[in-house]
Amino acid sequence: FSSLVAYLFYTTKIKTHIFLEKISEISEEAGKKFVSTADLLISEGKKKGIIEGMQKGRKEGIEKIAFNLIYNGFDNRLIKKVTSLDIKEIKRLRELQN
Repeated sequence: FSSLVAYLFYTTKIKTHIFLEKISEISEEAGKKFVSTADLLISEGKKKGIIEGMQKGRKEGIEKIAFNLIYNGFDNRLIKKVTSLDIKEIKRLRELQN
Protein backbone atom coordinates (compact mmCIF):
# COMPACT_ATOMS: atom_id res chain seq x y z
CA PHE A 1 0.00 0.00 0.00
CA SER A 2 2.70 2.50 0.95
CA SER A 3 4.54 1.90 -2.34
CA LEU A 4 1.35 2.61 -4.27
CA VAL A 5 0.69 5.78 -2.28
CA ALA A 6 4.29 6.93 -2.81
CA TYR A 7 4.01 6.26 -6.54
CA LEU A 8 0.73 8.17 -6.84
CA PHE A 9 2.06 10.98 -4.66
CA TYR A 10 5.07 11.56 -6.91
CA THR A 11 3.51 10.90 -10.32
CA THR A 12 0.18 12.71 -10.14
CA LYS A 13 -0.77 16.33 -9.67
CA ILE A 14 -3.78 15.57 -7.47
CA LYS A 15 -4.00 17.66 -4.31
CA THR A 16 -3.26 15.74 -1.11
CA HIS A 17 -6.58 16.52 0.56
CA ILE A 18 -8.56 15.46 -2.53
CA PHE A 19 -6.56 12.23 -2.74
CA LEU A 20 -7.30 11.56 0.95
CA GLU A 21 -11.02 12.19 0.42
CA LYS A 22 -11.15 9.76 -2.51
CA ILE A 23 -9.26 7.06 -0.62
CA SER A 24 -11.45 7.56 2.47
CA GLU A 25 -14.55 7.10 0.30
CA ILE A 26 -13.25 3.66 -0.63
CA SER A 27 -12.23 2.65 2.88
CA GLU A 28 -11.76 4.41 6.20
CA GLU A 29 -8.84 2.11 6.99
CA ALA A 30 -7.18 2.96 3.66
CA GLY A 31 -7.61 6.66 4.47
CA LYS A 32 -5.81 6.16 7.79
CA LYS A 33 -3.02 4.25 6.05
CA PHE A 34 -2.72 7.04 3.49
CA VAL A 35 -2.32 9.68 6.20
CA SER A 36 0.36 7.67 8.00
CA THR A 37 2.15 6.93 4.71
CA ALA A 38 1.97 10.59 3.66
CA ASP A 39 3.33 11.64 7.06
CA LEU A 40 6.16 9.15 6.68
CA LEU A 41 7.01 10.41 3.18
CA ILE A 42 6.99 14.02 4.38
CA SER A 43 9.22 13.12 7.32
CA GLU A 44 11.65 11.26 5.05
CA GLY A 45 11.70 14.22 2.66
CA LYS A 46 12.54 16.60 5.49
CA LYS A 47 15.35 14.33 6.70
CA LYS A 48 16.74 14.09 3.17
CA GLY A 49 16.62 17.88 2.84
CA ILE A 50 18.44 18.36 6.13
CA ILE A 51 21.15 15.87 5.16
CA GLU A 52 21.59 17.49 1.73
CA GLY A 53 21.81 20.92 3.37
CA MET A 54 24.44 19.71 5.81
CA GLN A 55 26.47 18.15 2.99
CA LYS A 56 26.27 21.35 0.95
CA GLY A 57 27.35 23.42 3.96
CA ARG A 58 30.25 21.07 4.65
CA LYS A 59 31.39 21.30 1.01
CA GLU A 60 31.15 25.09 1.04
CA GLY A 61 33.17 25.18 4.28
CA ILE A 62 35.90 23.01 2.80
CA GLU A 63 36.01 25.20 -0.31
CA LYS A 64 36.31 28.31 1.86
CA ILE A 65 39.26 26.77 3.69
CA ALA A 66 40.85 25.87 0.34
CA PHE A 67 40.33 29.44 -0.93
CA ASN A 68 42.03 30.80 2.19
CA LEU A 69 44.95 28.42 1.77
CA ILE A 70 45.27 29.35 -1.91
CA TYR A 71 45.13 33.05 -1.01
CA ASN A 72 47.91 32.54 1.53
CA GLY A 73 50.16 30.86 -1.02
CA PHE A 74 49.96 27.21 0.03
CA ASP A 75 50.71 24.56 -2.59
CA ASN A 76 48.19 22.05 -3.95
CA ARG A 77 49.66 19.07 -2.06
CA LEU A 78 49.19 20.74 1.32
CA ILE A 79 45.70 21.97 0.40
CA LYS A 80 44.78 18.42 -0.64
CA LYS A 81 46.10 17.06 2.65
CA VAL A 82 44.18 19.61 4.73
CA THR A 83 40.88 19.58 2.81
CA SER A 84 40.83 16.13 1.14
CA LEU A 85 39.90 17.86 -2.14
CA ASP A 86 41.41 16.34 -5.25
CA ILE A 87 44.02 18.29 -7.20
CA LYS A 88 41.61 18.91 -10.10
CA GLU A 89 39.14 20.61 -7.73
CA ILE A 90 41.91 22.68 -6.13
CA LYS A 91 43.04 23.85 -9.59
CA ARG A 92 39.44 24.80 -10.39
CA LEU A 93 39.28 26.86 -7.18
CA ARG A 94 42.60 28.53 -8.03
CA GLU A 95 41.19 29.56 -11.42
CA LEU A 96 38.09 31.02 -9.76
CA GLN A 97 40.24 33.05 -7.41
CA ASN A 98 42.31 34.63 -10.22
